[in-house]
Amino acid sequence: MVPRVVIYYGQPLKSICPFCGATFTKFQSGFGRFINRFHSSKPSLAILGQLLVMAVSCLLLFVMSDLNIVSDQIGLVAFYGAVIFGVTFLAELLFQGIEQLASRLSHEINYYWLTLITIGMLLAITHSELAGYIGAFFMIILLRGLIVGLICFWRSSH
Repeated sequence: MVPRVVIYYGQPLKSICPFCGATFTKFQSGFGRFINRFHSSKPSLAILGQLLVMAVSCLLLFVMSDLNIVSDQIGLVAFYGAVIFGVTFLAELLFQGIEQLASRLSHEINYYWLTLITIGMLLAITHSELAGYIGAFFMIILLRGLIVGLICFWRSSH
């Protein structure tokens, strides 16, 4: 049996059974393939290690500027770097934990994120004073994706 390929505007969309119409495979768009190039299906601790090293390095530079070993301008940049990379490390730790839980339980990761977004929306609706913090949390998760994607891109190009 040869499966049929459904094509939409010249791009393959999915592969179906010619008899029952069941979907065998869904093909991703070009953007989806580009994004998945930087994302592996198994959780990796290498990114966590790199983020931790960056956060600790910035923190050490900040402490050195506090002890007047380096200039205050470097200390200010190091402080912002320590905060950004520290928060990104915590977001990556949460992200990896959710992915690890989903893979251990053999579940689809999308349902975990859907649950987290639903809980966030319900909390924002019922407690309006938390809406800013919930928005900041999801912005940090997006920032994490950008930084980790850049690190993966940098690693793959070297």
